[in-house]
Amino acid sequence: MRFTPTAAVASLALAATFVTSPVHAAPILGTAGAGLQNASAPQENSGRFWDGNSWDSNSLLDGAGASNPCNIGSLAGGTGCGLNPAAVGAATQSGQVIAGNFTLGESGTGFQAWGNGDGTADLSYGFDSTGGGLYDFRMLGEFTDDWNINEIGWYDLGNPQDRHTIFSASAAVGATTQVFIPSNFGFYYLNTSGNGEMFFTQSRFNVEPNQDATHKQQFASFQLGEFTIMGVEDIFSNTLTPTWQAGAADYDYNDVMFGVPRGLFGAGADHAAPARHGSRRHRPQEPPQARGGVSTRRAQGAAAG
Repeated sequence: MRFTPTAAVASLALAATFVTSPVHAAPILGTAGAGLQNASAPQENSGRFWDGNSWDSNSLLDGAGASNPCNIGSLAGGTGCGLNPAAVGAATQSGQVIAGNFTLGESGTGFQAWGNGDGTADLSYGFDSTGGGLYDFRMLGEFTDDWNINEIGWYDLGNPQDRHTIFSASAAVGATTQVFIPSNFGFYYLNTSGNGEMFFTQSRFNVEPNQDATHKQQFASFQLGEFTIMGVEDIFSNTLTPTWQAGAADYDYNDVMFGVPRGLFGAGADHAAPARHGSRRHRPQEPPQARGGVSTRRAQGAAAG
């Protein structure tokens, strides 16, 4: 989670052989050996890549020992999270009403996490559009002071220049949008402040102006039935800490959380792109490089959580 100083707390190419997730949600296309893994009993020890010790928790050491987990795995599983005051403040700004413990919409027991059996992330994956379809996206939660500069979109798998906005930076929690996606796709995150950060589900395309970010996965995917919950870690760092520290991250993937059921129609359907869809952002050149400066929130001690 990113915080203002007044609220300071809070690659790989696709393998030649794809594997497909055995659920009814939009099938995941990932590297050979990856699959849906048990996401129960979060420990907040980073033993699984998404299982970071969330800085947003109101427990001592911010949830150490899974006493009050607030990472995307626990939230997707339906566990309520007691937030600290800084996290409550940031969540309120993004349109969330926090009264007691926070429970993520669309969550429930049984969600599985996409990744490798040893708990590491699949650094290169996307989704099978099954011939194209309409998707009803929902913004489920944001625990970041940067909620109004975080853009979420989809891109044509393998082509990060062909990007399309799903949620603009101004979208608040609770926002919904219906998007037509005609081809296999991945998701991207863009920090619109101009600091140059952009992350993709195919991590080899990641852009972080000050360091190589291609060796870490900034997205976490959870699936159950027809539904997919996506979590984003909006700061890249090689340093993980149990409490806030400048230049570090907690990798709890709850900074931006959105969900989508399987497409409303798929392969073989006679369809055309509908009027309601995410705005197109076509980039004929390489992914953007640094556009100068860093987020004022990060410069003043912002963090991801």
